Amino acid sequence: MPAVLRFNGWRIYACFPLVAILAAAAPAADWKPHTVRQLNGSAAAIDIPAKLQIVTESWNRVVAVPYLAYMPEKDRLLMLVCCDYPHQAVLLSSDDHGKTWTEPAYLHTNAEGKSDAVMSVGLTYLGNGKLMANCGPTRWVSNDYGSTWAATGNPPASNGRPWIEWDPLLVDRNPTTGHVDRLMSFCSDNLQPDGHFQGYIRFSTDGGSTWVDEIKVPEMYRVNETAFIRAKNGNIIAACRTRTTRTSTRARSTTTAV
Repeated sequence: MPAVLRFNGWRIYACFPLVAILAAAAPAADWKPHTVRQLNGSAAAIDIPAKLQIVTESWNRVVAVPYLAYMPEKDRLLMLVCCDYPHQAVLLSSDDHGKTWTEPAYLHTNAEGKSDAVMSVGLTYLGNGKLMANCGPTRWVSNDYGSTWAATGNPPASNGRPWIEWDPLLVDRNPTTGHVDRLMSFCSDNLQPDGHFQGYIRFSTDGGSTWVDEIKVPEMYRVNETAFIRAKNGNIIAACRTRTTRTSTRARSTTTAV
């Protein structure tokens, strides 16, 4: 369920599994006491006092796989969730740092006004109003801060499996200009002949128009749903969900420097 957290005077928008840290803000009236647990390597975890707001608590409908993006040019939050069965992609936004939200609206509709964007994931903000979301063989792209969206093709992996991005793209920017130099994408749920998942990575240097240099990562055998972040020292850290088989229900998070 989508939630918003606040602690240490900072507001953190936790739209699990994505967390985005934004500027300090005054508390809202409907915050509830909460605790954020910060992992600390081999030492004991650190409990940090926080406040939580459940954004969809009053919706009375299925809400799943939420994602959150912050668009600094508008000082706006955009949330992507999937509602109902079968899942349909829905958007809502906030211009007051999460205190209030717009009514949910379908990401895209057909000529009859019905949703034609099924379960979509991996919401990523590239800057200058450009957003992307993944729906397997379809990539949804917006160039106007999420107001309108167009469907583009999303090429499969080299073994023919759909390229599914559960998690946001890793966006590498030029430190001087802020221009997006490179995108990195992880192919999740790529089922191998032995019944296990295998992780693949590929890159784009033209804002997602084309993808090159696919890598089959040996260390990412039996993992899926992998999120990346670039550390201060330049390493790329991958948080991976490990699964022994396609039908396994056991999962845990690990981190690996790539």
